Amino acid sequence: GRHPEVDPDHGDPHLVPEFARDLAALGEDRGRVGVGTVAHDRHRFEIIGISFGEDDNSDERHRMVSAFDQFVDVRERSADAIARVMREMEIDIAVDLMGHTRDARPRIFQHRTAPIQVNFLGHPGTSGIDAMHYIVVDPFIAGGGLRGAVTEKLVILPDCYQSTDSWTQPPPDVPSRSSCG
Repeated sequence: GRHPEVDPDHGDPHLVPEFARDLAALGEDRGRVGVGTVAHDRHRFEIIGISFGEDDNSDERHRMVSAFDQFVDVRERSADAIARVMREMEIDIAVDLMGHTRDARPRIFQHRTAPIQVNFLGHPGTSGIDAMHYIVVDPFIAGGGLRGAVTEKLVILPDCYQSTDSWTQPPPDVPSRSSCG
């Protein structure tokens, strides 16, 4: 199988140390951008969802909540309080699923809430946070000027960094590229 490449100039081949057991995914789940659907090694990690998004009681929200071993709703808490909760939970890896998007909470990561902090999915660019260790990208995103502009170490997935799940169905009438001009 194909495995992620760690950029030799901007990465570390030992991404996940043996101590890592808890992985927290942080995000505001509006738009459902893969937040609850990313596949993880459930034998190696306890997957914890930390959400600061509104609970709309939708089927998608329920499916997302059930995708995690634990789900913590922190929408009413400040970034400082969320960072304290995460440290108390002894999170080993914190994954920012928001990046620089609306309602993001980058201050959580400035507090160094986990020994390993990862920028993934929400925004395909650097967080600019010195305490953010890695950014997950694909060859297209890693190309161009990104390598010299990131504060994180690059983890380059072989095909595409955008994930999906087997439940998501494509729209019924997808136009061809040529029909869109």
